Amino acid sequence: MDSDIITHIIDVIKHRGIDAWWTDPADDPAWTPPHLTGTGTYVRGKDTMDVWFDSGTSWSLLPRSQHPDKPLADVYLEGTDQHRGWFQSSLLTYIATQSYTTTDAVKAPYKTLITHGFTLDASGRKMSKSLGNVVSPAQIMSGELLPPVKRKKSKGQTTATDTTTQNYDTLGADALRLWAATSDYTRDVTIGQPMLLSINTSLHKYRVTFKWLLGIFSLTTCPPPFSSFNNTLNPHDMANLGHLADRLALHRLAQVSHDVYAHYANYEFFKGVGAVNRYIGLDLSAGYFEMIKDRMYTGDKLECEMLQRVLGVVFFQLLQILAPVVPLLVEEVWDHVPSKLREGSVHPARAIWGPLVMPQMEGVGEALEKVGRVLGVLGDKVKSAQEKVRAEGRIGSGLECGVTIYLEEEGVDMLRALFCEAMGEEHTSTSAEMVGEVEKQLAELLVPRKPGHGTQRKKQPYPVWRL
Repeated sequence: MDSDIITHIIDVIKHRGIDAWWTDPADDPAWTPPHLTGTGTYVRGKDTMDVWFDSGTSWSLLPRSQHPDKPLADVYLEGTDQHRGWFQSSLLTYIATQSYTTTDAVKAPYKTLITHGFTLDASGRKMSKSLGNVVSPAQIMSGELLPPVKRKKSKGQTTATDTTTQNYDTLGADALRLWAATSDYTRDVTIGQPMLLSINTSLHKYRVTFKWLLGIFSLTTCPPPFSSFNNTLNPHDMANLGHLADRLALHRLAQVSHDVYAHYANYEFFKGVGAVNRYIGLDLSAGYFEMIKDRMYTGDKLECEMLQRVLGVVFFQLLQILAPVVPLLVEEVWDHVPSKLREGSVHPARAIWGPLVMPQMEGVGEALEKVGRVLGVLGDKVKSAQEKVRAEGRIGSGLECGVTIYLEEEGVDMLRALFCEAMGEEHTSTSAEMVGEVEKQLAELLVPRKPGHGTQRKKQPYPVWRL
């Protein structure tokens, strides 16, 4: 078998069609290459090549590495049924070849072997056409597996128009990718309406978060003090972070960034996505964003600019973390970034991403963790008390109440010391200025609005982007 023989056979097939290999007479001389004519008797083989040998030798098509000790492939990925199939045939054929071509220790053609389970329906049954439970990727992307979207009534109408057709919340390819990334592929995975509703909720949360951040960077009354997301916080800015909430937010972001990076590197995407979902839902939306709204909308220009710097770090890190999972959403968000910032920054999907490093916070991480736990406990107590009086009809919104927290004297002193440690400052119990700052910031963190302030609050002074 050589290239001349293969070229000749291909030419015959082009003229006669592939079926001619089996239908032409066995002694048809047209199939014999000219340079073999008269040298013997040749017949066309009709045996089927073993499919596992065929696919198992696919490593021979990979380019050879310049480093002899490096495997040909980084990853071999297939289902659990391939342990005795492609995985084994690849290993056996590669080892057999090495035994004839080298005296070095034999090795596998792959660096990492990843096996995945199979996709089942919502009830855990195998999908089949006879059961009618097959879910196609197109159905996931179109959103037709979710409940139809309720039509909104037009002004002055008692019923919605055109009730004959149903509209669905189109999820797009990002939903399919997010479902795959959130699934623990090491076992069989299920897909159905409950899972897709959860995916839809996560995508919606991403959009709402990015819309709010885009609005912050589009404030005309307080333009961002930086021209690139690649340099939002310099060491001087970090040293001047005087608010505990900002330090807590960046500390948690650095933790999540390291966790997600490690999970992605280990191909545990479901753990990485889970970590970022918890960060967005708990640390940002229900935590930091609520803490800083008064400072953002009613604070002075310097405070607004410092918050924008912190949020710039959060924004770009989130884009880089989510880019491999929901690239279409990341592209859409990036298109809505103010042109000055977009032009001065490296695209988040092209920038080299590594875990967020905050050297200026080294040594205070443990204190920040303790402060975060204390504030979490206090916040839960406040919310519990608010729910109680709300159920009694004494308040309608949490904005209508003030909160006073009573602590034992040693508890107050401990909290002051912990706060100073988290801020990277020495604690002096006689410092009235520091005591006042502790009380002021704790009040802002736990109850960011005074009684009655909620009714006077200004509307958000930024455009809401349609994402």
